[in-house]
Parts: sequence; C-alpha cells; structure tokens
Amino acid sequence: FLAASHAALRPGGLFIAETVNPHCLQSLKAFWLDPTHQHPLFPEAMLVFCRQAGFGRAWVRFTNNTGTLEERRRGSTSYAIVASRTH
Repeated sequence: FLAASHAALRPGGLFIAETVNPHCLQSLKAFWLDPTHQHPLFPEAMLVFCRQAGFGRAWVRFTNNTGTLEERRRGSTSYAIVASRTH
C-alpha cells in the first residue's frame, strides 16, 4: 500500500493516513470491535515502513496537540502518518 502510494505521487506530494493509536489503551478497545481490523500499527513502525517504501521524509501527527510528546503519544486515540515524496 505504501509503495503504491509513493509511486502514485508526484515529487513534493504528500501521503496522509489516519489510524488508531495503539499507545492509547482507550482506542484499542474500539479497535477490536471492527472485525475488519487485523492488527494495530504503531506510529514508530509506520515511520520505518514509509522510509522503506521510498518516502524521503515522514512524521507523525497526534490528534491531541496539547501536552508533552509522551502525553500526546499515550493520550491521542488516533494519529496521522504524513510522508512526502522527495523524488
């Protein structure tokens, strides 16, 4: 999916996807209610996957924009992975 998204973008294009934040226990309760979900994706792993797919830069945006990074990481029920195609 990430490799196909990278290939579909022009240089400078952005890939953005939002998903459940497995660091937040509250969000995992709802995650398992959807039978189509296979497993949660940790933001740290998604950063690696984006780089492996060829994206030049990738970062995480938590839905809760207040507090320290650790508070956002554990308190945000979802996050967005943003990756840019550089070439």
